[in-house]
Amino acid sequence: MRGTVVFNVNRPREIRGVRIRFQGFSHVRWSESRGTGKHRRTVVYEARRTYFDVIATVFGNARGVNKKLTIQPGTTPVLLHSFTLFTYYLPY
Repeated sequence: MRGTVVFNVNRPREIRGVRIRFQGFSHVRWSESRGTGKHRRTVVYEARRTYFDVIATVFGNARGVNKKLTIQPGTTPVLLHSFTLFTYYLPY
């Protein structure tokens, strides 16, 4: 995955960092009815699976570091970032 982060500020801003959270999951739910008359019942099936949940720092300090950075007004830093999702995270 590739992306661009653009800062456009009108006054000085203090930040610690910019992080992006990547999540990959599946959620499925369905129901089936069984029986007839008074014996009819509905069975609900549901499942959720998380394939990946990653937080990536794309600018600034890593998580847990409280050092502040200042973005000056009138500047527009453009940060190109690339993140590789490993194939073993994805379902077959």
